[in-house]
Amino acid sequence: MSSSDTLTSTAAAELADQLDATYGDFSALVRQDRELPTPETVQRLMTVAMKLYVAHHERGERFDPVGPDVGATEVAILASAMLDAVNLEVFELSIWHGLSHENPLSHQKQGRVGVNAEEQT
Repeated sequence: MSSSDTLTSTAAAELADQLDATYGDFSALVRQDRELPTPETVQRLMTVAMKLYVAHHERGERFDPVGPDVGATEVAILASAMLDAVNLEVFELSIWHGLSHENPLSHQKQGRVGVNAEEQT
């Protein structure tokens, strides 16, 4: 890993820490008096996060894309919005899922690294 890669990884980790400290409390986020980043800023963050996750996936690194504090409702809302954003139907996703040589949506923890690696048994 080059020094520029280390700097980038460190900067990304520090940014994640800052965002979590500022916006990690979901109940505070939904209050109307709480200022949120603009939709454009959230879109940029989501795009970068998604590309980083896919890059890890393409390198063969498997880990859960979200932490344990994210609930099914939050995942369903985001997944639905992401499918709508790229005009992809759930049916089409299920076909892709079935044709994939590797099952990226598998719930198996085997071979995963990173955040939830401690769950491997």
